[in-house]
Amino acid sequence: MLLSKTDIANLRTKIETFFHEETWKEVLLFLLFLALSLGFWLMQSVQQTDELSVKIPLHYTHLPGNIAVSSTLPTAIEVSVQGAGRALLKYALLRQQPPIQIDLQQLNPKEQHYTISSEYIATECLKRLPTSAKMISCSPSAIVIDYTLLKQKKVPVWLNGKIEPASGYMLTKHIVFEPSEVTVYGTQERLDSIHGVFTEKKSWSNLNSNKKIRMKLQAVTGVRLNTNAVNMLLSVEEYTEKSFEVPVTGKDFPANCRLRTFPATIRISCLLPLSKYSAIRPGDFEASVFYGDIVKNESPTVSVVITQKPEVPDNYQYEPKRVEYLIEQIK
Repeated sequence: MLLSKTDIANLRTKIETFFHEETWKEVLLFLLFLALSLGFWLMQSVQQTDELSVKIPLHYTHLPGNIAVSSTLPTAIEVSVQGAGRALLKYALLRQQPPIQIDLQQLNPKEQHYTISSEYIATECLKRLPTSAKMISCSPSAIVIDYTLLKQKKVPVWLNGKIEPASGYMLTKHIVFEPSEVTVYGTQERLDSIHGVFTEKKSWSNLNSNKKIRMKLQAVTGVRLNTNAVNMLLSVEEYTEKSFEVPVTGKDFPANCRLRTFPATIRISCLLPLSKYSAIRPGDFEASVFYGDIVKNESPTVSVVITQKPEVPDNYQYEPKRVEYLIEQIK
């Protein structure tokens, strides 16, 4: 609702009347004396000697993986400081001191106790206080660390996820982790139940190039790992199909026996990365029928077993899986 000209005039009159009243003048006078009193108090307080209690944080670093701390460690040092009020006031308002570093790498595995000396704590505290201040006390003045030695075990890293190359591409090698094993620290009972460590759950699809990925490891309850991440190496390449004939040979046959199979060869088909296409030959494979399989066989056909193959490819098919056979006696 809009105010009329008459309403505005009345409001202005009331405001002018208020500021001309004695009550308002008394309020202003009171605030002035209050500000002066506060100023005199601040000037006096910064000039006199005063005491201040501050907390300096502690930061524990480099705890060896095979050591477990059994005592409760303090998180800060409480320091009583005496000094000029001005210096203490400035310190109290602006202090953002770095924590005191406690390096646990120096814990001796052959011992069970370690003491952070009072001299070290006092020296580190003084570094963080105003130069004109005097340290009255610090608590705790020394730190005793109780610890025990853990058992350790190396276990492999397992992928928790799926790798799907793009259409026309394949993984040319097994997934490689660096390192391939991690060290697990804990009680013997707990270590006996752990056989590997999984990576974080993650999957990739449509990969068409090599990848090096930093993978976090899943935490394992009740144990400690020597690292929380590993590198995963993925080798991806375009592939093509290749097929060839391989003769079927007999294995472990007596010297006076000769095997004939029908057909005499099998056909092997495999997917190969383009870089390996020319390197893989029929002679890299061996297809065999074992004499022992024939002896206990009551069927006119016998299984064919691939007894030799190159490292690549690891996915191949062959036909037929079974062949008819004839054993000839050699005179």
